[in-house]
Amino acid sequence: MPTDTPTPEPVPTDTPNPEPTMTPSAAPTITPSPAPTPIPTPYRPPGVDLSHWNDGVSFSVLKAAGIVFAFAKASQGTTMVDADYARYRAGAARHGVHFGPYHFFDYNRDGLAQARHFLATVDATGGFQGLLPPVVDVECLSVLGSPPRSYARAQLRVMVDELYARTGRRPIIYTSASMWSRVMGTDTSFGANPLWVACWGCSKPVLPTGWSTWSYWQTGSTRFDGIPSRIGTDVYRGTLQGLGRQPTRLPTIDGDAPFATTREVTMDLTGRDGAVLRSSPDGVAWSDWRPYQRLAAFTLGETDGDQALHVQLADERGVTAPIISDTITLDTTAPALTGPAPAFRLGPLADGDRPFPVSIAWGASDATSGLAEGSLTEDCTDGPVVVATVSPDRMGASDGTAESGQTTDLSLPNGGTCMFSIGAADAAGLTASSARTVTVTAVDDTPSTELSYTGAWQARSVAGAWGGGVHSTSGPRRRARLVFEGTHVALVSAMGPARGRARIFLDGANAGTVDLYAPAFSGPSVVFSMPVPDGGQHILEVRVPGTKHLDATGSRVDIDAFLVMRP
Repeated sequence: MPTDTPTPEPVPTDTPNPEPTMTPSAAPTITPSPAPTPIPTPYRPPGVDLSHWNDGVSFSVLKAAGIVFAFAKASQGTTMVDADYARYRAGAARHGVHFGPYHFFDYNRDGLAQARHFLATVDATGGFQGLLPPVVDVECLSVLGSPPRSYARAQLRVMVDELYARTGRRPIIYTSASMWSRVMGTDTSFGANPLWVACWGCSKPVLPTGWSTWSYWQTGSTRFDGIPSRIGTDVYRGTLQGLGRQPTRLPTIDGDAPFATTREVTMDLTGRDGAVLRSSPDGVAWSDWRPYQRLAAFTLGETDGDQALHVQLADERGVTAPIISDTITLDTTAPALTGPAPAFRLGPLADGDRPFPVSIAWGASDATSGLAEGSLTEDCTDGPVVVATVSPDRMGASDGTAESGQTTDLSLPNGGTCMFSIGAADAAGLTASSARTVTVTAVDDTPSTELSYTGAWQARSVAGAWGGGVHSTSGPRRRARLVFEGTHVALVSAMGPARGRARIFLDGANAGTVDLYAPAFSGPSVVFSMPVPDGGQHILEVRVPGTKHLDATGSRVDIDAFLVMRP
């Protein structure tokens, strides 16, 4: 059996061809087809194959001629590197031509050493990402002597397995029926590898032993205007779209989306080869092997947040490919909403048909993908109107925080029913909404079944007051009592230099003190506001103790109106 002893590399072949004739001292002699070989009509798209034996190769010329893919020689044996490989790779990349490397197999040398030399050569120019699958060129050359078939078979197997184990691609084998027979005899064990068959001037390819179909066909050689040397011409058995799926690439989950909204995802394994696959969330605990699918379905873990998916492929012989992985953020939870929660807001009544000041507390947040948008919509009498929005927050929620906690000030009509709605979407596209409808009514100061007074209160006509008048007293021990149902209640009064204090009680419990003193007089304002537990009837009392601010000139308290908010 031959050994891989250090000997000079044989003179390399020209472009791969079915029957080259070589001598150690002469460049290869290629007998071209009588005329440029036409590309068989059913088989598109067209390509070329190149090595340093080709002169003046211009990818702009090839591109203009319709060439869409090219294979180029990268290495031979265990030491030889094609001087033009790096230039060809760069030219193909500049002109958008699919590109792949090939290695000329020396059947007298160690297959593992050849595989590692090929890998190192391609890695030195950027690796296999984005390239067509690696090719092993199997030819019989006089300069290499007669093929030792059993040794050649073993070394080719070692080389092919090592290339798969390092790249995750089934290497393409370039050969012809006659060359394969000379080197490998009747071996049929490589039929799972894609075939690049050389058959010049053939109406259809003659396949070597072990294959029932082909992927690429070297149809002959031709000249391109502006390129002095003849160039090998090839076709891909498939469509341009299919050719676009051949280059090696990284796997992607759900089309490389940043977020998944369900645990069921699809990993695109285009550009990776295998017969079976297995998966793992951490690269440690693995699933059972199952049949390979280019678009493979997987189930993510149960917890929202960043998740990794590791996948390993293996070929028909059980050779495992490198582990590949992708990450995605699982977000199955829609934005969290707070509110909308309307409440009366302290401050003067507004002019016009929307006099009552309110504040709408609302918010939206998302702890996983971050809040993308949120809005508050009001619908009173004129249809829905967006009255506030939150700015996008795409922080990714690594700290669990997002945009939230908004307060929007509005004025509402008397007796009108208004709906407030929150709409929000997170960066993963999940949406949430919430709405609340309220009616605001004013109870005038005039005594009624709802409003009663204890002690001496005086009805006064006051310009600008709600309803045109107020009930006033200076106390002490005077009370106004409101019986109501609602979720929020407020007191409307005037403020000024002669105004005093009032104490507020809800259902008998002290709710606070209101000081109506102000250096200058101001008209009707909401001077007290508080939420009320939902459901049932409540009693609000205004108790006038007859006390005042130190700077006040009087202790007068006016009841202008009560405001009640009902769901």
